[in-house]
Amino acid sequence: MADHSADDSSSPPPSGSADECGATVFSSNPNWVEISIDQAADSILRAGILDDTSLSAARHELEDAGPPPDSGQLLDYLTKTGRLTSFQARRVAQGRSGELLLGNYILLSRIGRGGMGAVYKALHRRMKRVVAVKTIRKGLATAEFITRFRREIEAAARLTHPHIISAYDADECELGDFLVMEYVEGSNLRQIVEKSGPLPLRDAVTVLRQTAQALSFAHRQGVVHRDIKPANLMRDVNGVTKVADLGLARLIEPGGGKDTGSGLTQAGVVAGTVDYLPPEQANDSSTVDHRADIYSLGCTFFFILTGERPFGGGTVLERILAHRDAKPPSLTEHVRDATSELDAIFQKMLAKSRDDRFQSMDEVLAALDEVLPEGCPPTSDVASRTAQETTVLIIEESRLQAGMIKKLLGSLEIDDVHVASNAAEAIDKLSVLPAHVVLVSSELADMSGLQFVERMRDEIRWAGIPALVMASSPLPEPVNLSIQRTGSTRLIQKPFDAPQLKNAIDQLLTADSGGSGVLTALVAKRVLIVDDSSVARRRIQQTLTKLGFVDFTMAEDGLDGADRLKQEPFDLVITDYNMPRMDGEQFVSWIRTESSHRELPVVMVTTEFDPTKLAQVYQLGVSAICGKSFEPDQVRNILVRLFL
Repeated sequence: MADHSADDSSSPPPSGSADECGATVFSSNPNWVEISIDQAADSILRAGILDDTSLSAARHELEDAGPPPDSGQLLDYLTKTGRLTSFQARRVAQGRSGELLLGNYILLSRIGRGGMGAVYKALHRRMKRVVAVKTIRKGLATAEFITRFRREIEAAARLTHPHIISAYDADECELGDFLVMEYVEGSNLRQIVEKSGPLPLRDAVTVLRQTAQALSFAHRQGVVHRDIKPANLMRDVNGVTKVADLGLARLIEPGGGKDTGSGLTQAGVVAGTVDYLPPEQANDSSTVDHRADIYSLGCTFFFILTGERPFGGGTVLERILAHRDAKPPSLTEHVRDATSELDAIFQKMLAKSRDDRFQSMDEVLAALDEVLPEGCPPTSDVASRTAQETTVLIIEESRLQAGMIKKLLGSLEIDDVHVASNAAEAIDKLSVLPAHVVLVSSELADMSGLQFVERMRDEIRWAGIPALVMASSPLPEPVNLSIQRTGSTRLIQKPFDAPQLKNAIDQLLTADSGGSGVLTALVAKRVLIVDDSSVARRRIQQTLTKLGFVDFTMAEDGLDGADRLKQEPFDLVITDYNMPRMDGEQFVSWIRTESSHRELPVVMVTTEFDPTKLAQVYQLGVSAICGKSFEPDQVRNILVRLFL
């Protein structure tokens, strides 16, 4: 979702125009602008891009500045002032504004395309949420491609996981079928490696873990991906990996029922990407199971570590035969820091016979935990992001001060700056804005700067965004301590100049956020971890140990957890959502209504992100909800709020 391409319009581009990522300059009455100013205004209103008030205000501003404008000047002004994207302006100018609206979604730009469809960045008209919309064109797509696309929709609908790109909606319109997905600001791993070289070992292992967690969940839902490769793994600006493209997924109904993907992959048909294809998939794609994904992930791991495919060969047939017959390369010979234990995991993932591989992604994760315990957060893309690529949100009541701060950022070549005057407006902006840094005043009309940062840290989607709290006067010592304890947050005193601001932002972006720092007040706390997965229990314990806890008790499900609580007191419960005998919702309900520890802090750790289901859990009185990956920064923020 990061492949930016130029417009495919048959009309000539405007002189001096940029691609869809830049600003388009519309000269007065350009030949290719095919509509009048009134037609342009009417098209913008009908597409729902702007309302009548906003558009009228823009026209008045333009008319006050000089002679009556034409359509080209109006579109130029709307683009320069951020009311339209250059992509939208082109479509309007060419009389194609009807293509900008797909159901409730307004297209903002195109971020990728193929022979039979395209992917767009879009905005939900009512929710104001930025999404990615994948479309296929009627009349261009083959019947097989349409079937594959609709199966991708079906597979995506089954999967809600922090390391899988979420599907929000699917529908049909006059232009064809479309799938609405989570928008990920970042690049796929093939692009990252080709542009910047192989990943450091720590980052590559983080990718391996996060992808294995995602695929473990997918496999439990009866979904086998069958096309795991670097190009299908997105990495966002915070270093989080997300699995994409379920177009080749094989769907197995619960209980071993019918394979709903059999119509596309009959015996003798090769489905997948040759450089990452397990031997059995090349032989017969219709019979592969979840162990094919383990092999492909191993091949992907080798590529992101070395920049090379694990098996060479010039022709497709030579590469297929190499996967079948050749010995996998050694990690220790190709990667300087790789250990023999890590190489053994890699070799087992690439076993020729699927019976000789790990038999589940949970086994892969358990093996990684044995040789390379989790704890180091991934290195983000901060180091490779330039000032021009950095997006900043300023939250400041004073328009004058906001303007001065924006000017300072401009002197640092940070031009993508947005401003909110209060917390409510800032939350609305964060919902649609991929911000890299937040600068927030210590005092706002509706809450303090610290309260706003704590609100950010409570949200999974914003938990990792660095924040700089700007104070006009010295803050009380308890507030200073709270800011220091809050992950990825620093304080800066006003007034400040450009070098001071740059230094504060650099420290904020490059310093350890403290996610793995020990919180000494937690040493005496007793923790009950309730999860039916021994791998998950061990991962939770490892993270909590690094944060300062030392006293743990394990329970395999809610019923076991309830028995433990009846026998002894605890200071904190960490519980899974989906468990046998008594699930997380039932367990929390029991704690709040029947136990003798009804005020006990309870953190739900889950891959379930259905808002309806989670709302029911919140209503029962759960203290916090955390993703199953149990990211240290987010966990630390939760613990600070609960205990400190």
